[in-house]
Amino acid sequence: MKTSLLLACAAGALALGACSSAGGGGGGTPTPTATPTPTPTPGTPTPTALNIEPCFSQKIAPALFPNLTVEQFIKEDVVHFDRSKPNGYPNGRRFPDPTPDLALAYFFVDLTRHPIDSVAKFAVNPPANDKPYRPDFPYLGDAAGGARPEGTGTGFNFRTNPLTDYVSVDSMGNPVTSTILMSGNRQGLYNDSKPVDYATGVFIPEMKVNLTGLATLLRDDFLRVGLEPCAKPI
Repeated sequence: MKTSLLLACAAGALALGACSSAGGGGGGTPTPTATPTPTPTPGTPTPTALNIEPCFSQKIAPALFPNLTVEQFIKEDVVHFDRSKPNGYPNGRRFPDPTPDLALAYFFVDLTRHPIDSVAKFAVNPPANDKPYRPDFPYLGDAAGGARPEGTGTGFNFRTNPLTDYVSVDSMGNPVTSTILMSGNRQGLYNDSKPVDYATGVFIPEMKVNLTGLATLLRDDFLRVGLEPCAKPI
């Protein structure tokens, strides 16, 4: 009986606090102990209310588009290109441009303190494409598989339907916008919409809600790698 009591004390120590000693067949009275207060696990982020507006109001690339804010940029969801300025995202999009990483920077990073390629320079990203890009049309890298001979097809039948005969099936003017900022069950609606719909800003409120949640989850991660988030504590 004494051995059983000791085993019970050891097994229930964390839940009960402590067991009183009991000798022979004696019946000691347990001494009540206060329930310990749980301590936070080291590294557990403390939720912080964030203001996401600084992310949406910061300038996308002041040297290229002095007055273009992030909100205006994603609301239009079109590819901006000014031929009088150096090409490369966000002024057009080249195949080598790490557009998703650049976009993540203006969603999450304070661009007044860090360059737009701050996320793209993370060591986890490859330094270049696995196949060199061609300098001529179609400008893509060579196929990963075996090379196929180029054809000399003729008799192509190109459609000449008016634009009104077509519908939108995807929207990727700005990369990862719908992927990151739109809820999964709403991405279809976003992709089916047209530029005239985006221009009204109908999706911006939902994007701000979703970005607030993501910025809250990722804030400590950006701080850990030395990047100041654009979302600021309230």
